[in-house]
Amino acid sequence: RVLSGVRTMREKSQLFILIIILLLSMLFLLTPFVARSLQGNDSLLGQESYFHLGVAQNILEPGDYPVEGAHATLFDAFVALLISFMKPLLVGKLIPILLGVLVIVVFFVQSRKLLDDDERAAATLLLLISPLYLIMFSSLTPAGPLLLITLAAWLLYEKHPVMSMCL
Repeated sequence: RVLSGVRTMREKSQLFILIIILLLSMLFLLTPFVARSLQGNDSLLGQESYFHLGVAQNILEPGDYPVEGAHATLFDAFVALLISFMKPLLVGKLIPILLGVLVIVVFFVQSRKLLDDDERAAATLLLLISPLYLIMFSSLTPAGPLLLITLAAWLLYEKHPVMSMCL
């Protein structure tokens, strides 16, 4: 009975740490957009964001947004689907932030088997402040969904060993 109480307290503390890390993640990922917006600059970060938005808009309205040498990918089709419901600039800002937050959650959950609680929190914070993470999830690129899918597949692979037979 005492062990279950300790276990519950430990789970609560880990949930609290995850919530703090998620808030930090949103703060770090929103800061460039908010800073630019305060200066009156509502543009997206990076040329790739505009490239993928252009390809996605070309899927919806062929010829209206010509992108030289571009071939639509599954990622661009997904962006085109979202653009049909939301403004392109909103999609260009919202999708990377949501993907970044989801990557933090999946990484935190996945690292439970490899690291103890303190190491897991530190590793997640290191991921959060790494330049690669901040750049990857500040612009609209296929690298974000690819990282999320890779981490999620790894998590599912370890949670459901039967899946290993399918791979």
